[in-house]
Order: sequence, then C-alpha cells, then structure tokens
Amino acid sequence: MQHAFPEWYSFDTDTIQKIVTEGTIALDANILLHLYRLGEHQRKEVLAVLTKDEVRSRLWLPYQVGLEYQRNRDKVAYDQSKVYDALDAAVQGLLNTAEEKIKAAIRDANVREEALEPLAAAREAVQQRLKELGARHVIDYSAIQRHDPVRVALDAIFSDANQVGTKPEQQTLNERIAESKKRYIDEVPPGYLDSKDKDRPEGDYLIWCELLDFAADSGRALLFVTTLSVNLV
Repeated sequence: MQHAFPEWYSFDTDTIQKIVTEGTIALDANILLHLYRLGEHQRKEVLAVLTKDEVRSRLWLPYQVGLEYQRNRDKVAYDQSKVYDALDAAVQGLLNTAEEKIKAAIRDANVREEALEPLAAAREAVQQRLKELGARHVIDYSAIQRHDPVRVALDAIFSDANQVGTKPEQQTLNERIAESKKRYIDEVPPGYLDSKDKDRPEGDYLIWCELLDFAADSGRALLFVTTLSVNLV
C-alpha cells in the first residue's frame, strides 16, 4: 500500500541521512536575509558552513529565491541597522515609566532619591551595552550600500552558473501566478497564508514549482532549507 500513499510514510533514518549528506540543498530567501540579522560570530559560522566544499558543491538556489533576496536585502539590512536604537528607546521608555511611578509613590525625598539611584545606573549601563552590541554585530548600512559583505560572500558561494535556477518563461510565470491565486481561495499550501500580508504572495508557490521541476530533472534527493538554526557545531 505504501507505493500508492507515499506521502503518509516517513523516511527511515538511513534515507534521511543520505538526503542530508548527499542530496541537493536548496535555500529559501529568509535563510539568505537572516544573515543580516545574525550577530557577527554566528553570521561567520553560517557562511563558513555554506563555503565548505562538501556543502557548497550541493547548493542550488531557485531563481525566485535569488530574486526575493535581491529585492529585500536592502530593506532588511536597513531595518536591522535600527534595531539597537529602537531597543534603547524602548528600554529608556520603561525606565522613564518606572521613574515616574517611584516619584509618585514615594513622598519622602531622601528615600525617593535612593530608589532612583539604581535606575540612573541601569539607564547608562543599558545604553552603553546596546551601543557596543550594535557596533559589533550590525553591518553598517552605509557599508552595505557601498560593498555589501553578505552579498559578496553569497556571490562567491553561488558563483557557478548551474547553482542558480533560470528565470521561468513569462507565460509559465503568468500561469503559475494564476494558479497560486486559486490556491489562496482554497487555502492550499504552500504560500496561501502569505496572501494576507504580502505584496507579492505568489513567491512561495513560485519557489515550490521550481523545486518540483529541479527535482524531476535532476533525479536527486532535494533538501529545502527554510529555517535557520543558529546553534551550529
């Protein structure tokens, strides 16, 4: 019966190991974009893994993934450049609220000043630490505009012509986009949830179609990586 309903059966351990160690590895756009959000050390770890010969030789990037990366990298990098400033503002707001509550609740001036002392120290410590972390782990946005180190690294990793999928013909794209819209209505994955909050919700379905075409043509196992674990060993 398994041959008729293969989707209901899990792979055995040996098959999974073979897919992971020998199959083609396709990366989703969020994997590439997440490199801008990682700290310096983990960003280098991920790029080091992708650069290893035994990994790099098996990497393949769907055309739609590359397109989404190019479209979104600037915004993701810019948003990340503001993260630590936003965190500092949020923390300062919490400390301001705490300060106001202390001032309102404690009438004795001497006791009130003693209660406020730790807040002042915390304010300065948090500001300094967030500033240091931002400087150390966030890629300077002006540097990204001049010479994006993440894109340079990815260009080197995906330097072989056959590592990136070819752009589908326009007619094929039109047909797939039309099909994706039908799937949104019927709530058929992949990608139908994106129709609620994305300007181009067809992306996941277009990637899925490329993956199916590649797997059929290559005859090899294909591992699609959509979530990045930062606990690397």
